[in-house]
Amino acid sequence: MQTPSHESSLDLAPQSCQSCRSRKRKCDKALPRCSLCAKRNRNCEYRRPEALSHSATALSLERGCYPAPLEEQADVQTIDFPTILFLDPALLQHGVVETSHTAGTVPQYILQLLGDLDEIQLTATRFFEHIHLWMPFISKKRFYDLYLQPSLHSRPDVVLLLLALKLITTFPSAGSRSPRTALYNSTKHYYLEVERSFSILVLQAGVLVALYELGHGIYPAAFLSIGTCARYAHALGINVSRTVPTRRVLTLVEVEERRRVWWAIVILDRFVAVHRESFNLDTNNKKLCEHRLSRTALCNCRSKIG
Repeated sequence: MQTPSHESSLDLAPQSCQSCRSRKRKCDKALPRCSLCAKRNRNCEYRRPEALSHSATALSLERGCYPAPLEEQADVQTIDFPTILFLDPALLQHGVVETSHTAGTVPQYILQLLGDLDEIQLTATRFFEHIHLWMPFISKKRFYDLYLQPSLHSRPDVVLLLLALKLITTFPSAGSRSPRTALYNSTKHYYLEVERSFSILVLQAGVLVALYELGHGIYPAAFLSIGTCARYAHALGINVSRTVPTRRVLTLVEVEERRRVWWAIVILDRFVAVHRESFNLDTNNKKLCEHRLSRTALCNCRSKIG
């Protein structure tokens, strides 16, 4: 048996000739003429692949189909999971799906503002000893079990919450005439960078920022921040009957924490709109009234949430 040599393979055309292609006949792709064209004494013509590609492009242009640049073609297929989940929250109806946390590193200037672990623990102690007593929307147990772990300080949403805690527990310096301190501006700026992580930690940080703005009379930023928190809560599916939560709640502590963060938003909204009824958030619905908690119920739940 003879094996075809490498030289003989070079004598074959890369594709069938035009005559065989038009007649749908098998072509042996021989050069300079295929066997069928030589036998029938026909004109044997091979078209180059470049010519075919140019003709296909020309045909597409005639039909109004213009190819997108490579950059646009790559961007078409890149859509993050929070966007998909926001547009179609029903994805969670048939299984537990966790949203991915925001990728990326925490800026160095944010870590410098946050301080070391001892300073973070001091900030947490101040918050839970003073502010948590009258605005309990962050679980103390969950916070100390999870968010003080150094391994989680690379997550932007955790760092944002810790930074907001430091903001709400830090008094402006005595010589400062404006509450818009460097810490406040950095927290607001970093919030805009991290809000796409679609996390309840971002919502809790937003409530703390709004609380700081209310306490220091920073208007209209306080009013706008509360509205942003309300929208963010709706996007997360918190206390909205017609939407599905963006992640399945697995514990009773998480259920209570989600309920309390919504009530914190309602309370701040009522406070900021006390002198103008037109500023009220549209929260007067039947579902909200059904979930009203008495003072006794809140005290009973405090042991569960921390």
